[in-house]
Amino acid sequence: MANFNKSYCQEHYLGLRIASYNSFSGIDFSAGYAFVPKYGEGEILAKLLIAPIAIGIEHRRNVTGYKLSAEVDWKIFACRINGIQYNEKNKPADVRIRPEIGITLLNLLSFFYGNNIPISKTELDDVPRNQYTLSLNIPIAL
Repeated sequence: MANFNKSYCQEHYLGLRIASYNSFSGIDFSAGYAFVPKYGEGEILAKLLIAPIAIGIEHRRNVTGYKLSAEVDWKIFACRINGIQYNEKNKPADVRIRPEIGITLLNLLSFFYGNNIPISKTELDDVPRNQYTLSLNIPIAL
């Protein structure tokens, strides 16, 4: 099985992310798996980084959000999709999908713009519709 992994991946990473958003009104901690795929004879196509899944937690004011996300970075461009369940004490959960697009510097520092799209009937007041995220990504080679 180890040879199979080596055949389609150039590098494997454990990715840790610390982020702040909307003028430091909240903080986000995430961890996930990422890989750099091989192309042709083992050449990497402009360092495409794929993070198929990450789990994380967001916190702002009275609201805590639990999320799953997937991200693709290519050169300086990045896109990410998040599924988030926001919880506030004594209120129903607010479930949202947040697509994001942004720029990244060597996959270490990223800036994203995203739109929190509600998919449940509840919309908590402390969860903004538009979100700007500045992320520090810490890759740990596996």
